[in-house]
Amino acid sequence: MRKATMLAAILGVCTALASCKKAPAGPGGGGGGGGGGGSSSATVTIPLTDYGGNQTPQFSPTAVSVPVGGSVTWRNSDTVAHTSTSDTNLWNAPIGAGDSFTRVFPAAGTFPYSCTIHAGMTGRVIVQ
Repeated sequence: MRKATMLAAILGVCTALASCKKAPAGPGGGGGGGGGGGSSSATVTIPLTDYGGNQTPQFSPTAVSVPVGGSVTWRNSDTVAHTSTSDTNLWNAPIGAGDSFTRVFPAAGTFPYSCTIHAGMTGRVIVQ
C-alpha cells in the first residue's frame, strides 16, 4: 500500500509538471540517444537482465535530454536493486526491483550518473 501511495504521489507531481511546463520551441536535439529533445520529462528504464546468461545490466537509454526544470524518472524493471547515483554527489537513490525514482533538474548542465551496485552501469542527463 505504501508503494502505491508513493507512486501515485510521484505520478501526480509528474502530471503537474507536464501540464505546467511547455516544451521549448525549436529543434530538440538528442545528445547520444537522448530522451526526446524538448520534452519536459524523460524516463530511463533498467531492463530485466539475464544474469545467468552473463548479460550486463544497463540504463536505457544511456543518455536523456530535458529542459531546465524538467524531470527524469528511473524505472527499475529488473529483479534486483540498483541505484541512480550522481557522479558529483548531487543525488544517490536506491531503486528496488519494480520501484522508480524521479528527480527534477533545476539547472543546465550534463550530469553523469551510475549504479553503485553494478560497475560499468552508467548514464547521463543533459539539461539545456
